[in-house]
Amino acid sequence: MAPKSLIFIPLLFLLSLEAMSAACCGGGAGLPNLITGDYQSQLSFVGSNSAVTHTVNNDGKFIKRDKDDEEVKEIFTLKAAYLFSELWQVGFEIPVIKNTHRLLSKEESTTGIGDLKLQVAYEFLPEYSFSRWKPRGFIFIQQNIINAKSVHDSDEELGTDALSTGFNTTNLGISFVKIISQYDFTLTGEVHNSTKRRFKSTNKDTTIKTGNGYSYSLGAGLSPKNGDLRIGTTLYYSYEGSKSFTGDRIPTSGEKEFYQLGLNLGYKVENNSYIFSYSDQSFLGSAKNINVSKSISLSLINYLDL
Repeated sequence: MAPKSLIFIPLLFLLSLEAMSAACCGGGAGLPNLITGDYQSQLSFVGSNSAVTHTVNNDGKFIKRDKDDEEVKEIFTLKAAYLFSELWQVGFEIPVIKNTHRLLSKEESTTGIGDLKLQVAYEFLPEYSFSRWKPRGFIFIQQNIINAKSVHDSDEELGTDALSTGFNTTNLGISFVKIISQYDFTLTGEVHNSTKRRFKSTNKDTTIKTGNGYSYSLGAGLSPKNGDLRIGTTLYYSYEGSKSFTGDRIPTSGEKEFYQLGLNLGYKVENNSYIFSYSDQSFLGSAKNINVSKSISLSLINYLDL
């Protein structure tokens, strides 16, 4: 059996999905859903609540949301991963999303299923023997499959039916994990590209090509005395290139970026881990062309040993 601190490594990949949804219109970055401990499979249930706090313009200026303009996203996500050989694993995730937008004179809400994500990962740098410095390394491919309307084909006045990124996106990434005594560290990076897509409605016929994007996350955690409690933090960055439009709409959108700081607290009970996470996209004061939010999430992870 692996050291107890290893159990909590998946925490760093289970920060709430608001990090990805903030850059909704360019495909969105994808953090991996990886098995990094001595388990055959893991099943995760993640519930999160995210509220928009600021709108950030092209110059990076943060404009605080008025109290009469409230935008909230609630997500329940089912994630699963399965190790089908010593080094290969597959996974998927599917969210149920509720978007609510309240103005002084109008309130709108929509609930539905968001995009499906499928993933294949390979452990290219396994740890067969003890090493003080060598990390474990994983490479992964993640595919986002559109399953709902996006901001480009929304029918609702306030756009709450935009439950999808709107684009089929392929992510290629790499992740490193290292445990040193009661401390754990992660480094994850990915690049992604979305296919060009045509959006057609009564009033417009537009083809959109998204720019390429990338993201990275740095994480660290402490499991005091290698026990069942873990305290962790992550720094996450996401970049989306500008989109080009052809057809009835000709403008080109600007690039999007944001940082997110996350804190999490986890505790293991038998084969289950319970995780509370808090994340803030405005804490570092650096973003461009997005709505930034603050989020809380609660996760339950069930493990099945090898």
